[in-house]
Amino acid sequence: MLTSFHSSGDLTGTQKNDDEIELVLDRTITLFRFITEKDAFERYYKGHLARRLLSGRSVSDDAERGMLAKLKVECGFQFTKKMEGMFQDMKISADTTSAYKNYIQSTGVGFSASPLRTPIDVRHLLQASIVELNVTVMTSTFWPMSQASPTCVMPQELLQAYNSFDHYYNSRHSGRRLTWQPSLGNADLIARFKTRHHTLNVSTYAAIILLLFQDLPPDDFLTYEVRLLYIGPCVVPATHPPFLGHQKCNRDSGG
Repeated sequence: MLTSFHSSGDLTGTQKNDDEIELVLDRTITLFRFITEKDAFERYYKGHLARRLLSGRSVSDDAERGMLAKLKVECGFQFTKKMEGMFQDMKISADTTSAYKNYIQSTGVGFSASPLRTPIDVRHLLQASIVELNVTVMTSTFWPMSQASPTCVMPQELLQAYNSFDHYYNSRHSGRRLTWQPSLGNADLIARFKTRHHTLNVSTYAAIILLLFQDLPPDDFLTYEVRLLYIGPCVVPATHPPFLGHQKCNRDSGG
């Protein structure tokens, strides 16, 4: 309860001044001292912190670091080591993403979505704002993540961006391997509904589904396969009507 209250109510959303933030942190630490299962708190707090950092919904880095400093005083360096590593990853990732964008703009060298990764010019993707890729490179030992994400079929534009960054990163870091985690990413899509435009912030998986409607004619629709669900000796038909819709989307991904 403490980590949920602290995460959702005090370091997200509402703007507070420095004195108010400090008061909240001191009260949180006072309650923290009464917790006996501090390892469980660390596990849940790290999960909430990761979500705030990846979604950009924290009030400020200073407030987050202030909380970590107080936890370090209470429990020692090892208690906060991984969480401090997450902050370091965020800083390095921002610098890496900026350097990658400068590299693409100056050279235009990218790689196709095919398994052969044929070199292509990807400047048109960035210049047309079709794909703006913001990458967080997470050290696997720091972040609470699953090693295996569900399989999904990426759009060609997104695969080109992925392959281009993968090549750029590996050319500058030997002995490292990137494993994409779409379950932890999000996207901003510009959806056009006749004369109105809306910016939708959705998960990467939701963005992949919405992008299927990118070039769909207004009078057309998409369907998906009807399968049978086997539950013990029974067979339950899982029937779904066609999903009707028409959307124009531009992709802005983080992963």
